[in-house]
Amino acid sequence: MNTKIEKNITQTATGGNGTTPSTGIGAAADNCPQTRESGHETGVEPYIKKAEVARRLQKTVRTVENLMRRGILPYYKIGRSVDFKWSDIESQLAQTCRVGGK
Repeated sequence: MNTKIEKNITQTATGGNGTTPSTGIGAAADNCPQTRESGHETGVEPYIKKAEVARRLQKTVRTVENLMRRGILPYYKIGRSVDFKWSDIESQLAQTCRVGGK
């Protein structure tokens, strides 16, 4: 690779002065509560896919998609990929769904 190009790439990645840039994806990820340690022993909660949400809720993937469309299930979408945090789903369902009883 050309030395000028390598130097330019390095400067762009480090903010030009050899330090980590204060803006951009890295800085945003540092401030995002989903990426910070949340006090759990395992660290950051992993994302799960639609099929796993359907399995945990004992519903079909189509039902999960309908609940997403209606705004009942919170989800994260980057491009065409859809991911979920189980803790977000549990919290949302606790707030919006009623529990049947006597």
